[in-house]
Amino acid sequence: STQEYMGKSSEVLSCIGLPQNPSLDRLRAHWQHIHSLECHHCTLLSLILDSKEQVESFRARLKISNDELYRLTFIIENYANITSATDLSFFKDSYLLLNIAKPLLIESLKLNSDSNLSHEFKNWTPPTLPMNGRDVQNIFNVKGPRVGKILNNIRIAWKDLDYNCSKEELLQHYEFLQAENK
Repeated sequence: STQEYMGKSSEVLSCIGLPQNPSLDRLRAHWQHIHSLECHHCTLLSLILDSKEQVESFRARLKISNDELYRLTFIIENYANITSATDLSFFKDSYLLLNIAKPLLIESLKLNSDSNLSHEFKNWTPPTLPMNGRDVQNIFNVKGPRVGKILNNIRIAWKDLDYNCSKEELLQHYEFLQAENK
């Protein structure tokens, strides 16, 4: 069996930076669903490596790109959200609030057993934030790093409005939140 083979190969695994006794439960749980999909190698590796420490150990032994490190870390840190999602809110929020690249989110959706979510996300057209940095500078009379901080808070207010509002509605909600937090 694969597990016996992996057990006998534990010295080889540790030499290349993989855990000496990898847990194959996650790989087994997803294999039926993903074996026919074209998955990025980092998606498959994320099913064997289950912590950031294991990724760092793997990286120390084998040279991996920053992109591969980012992919592995994102999937491992968000594994529960990715696999348990029943709607697209986590993926939309990751894209709109955290600037996670849509291709990485589409790839990570391969680990979710609901293939409809992947299809729906591929066809989703992201909304555009109704305000930009220049608006923030003009409305709040600020410059520099303060613009980015305010814009990030405005994005959070935008999420509260389900990413569907006018500039005026967003500004009203943002000001309401700021007044509540004082």
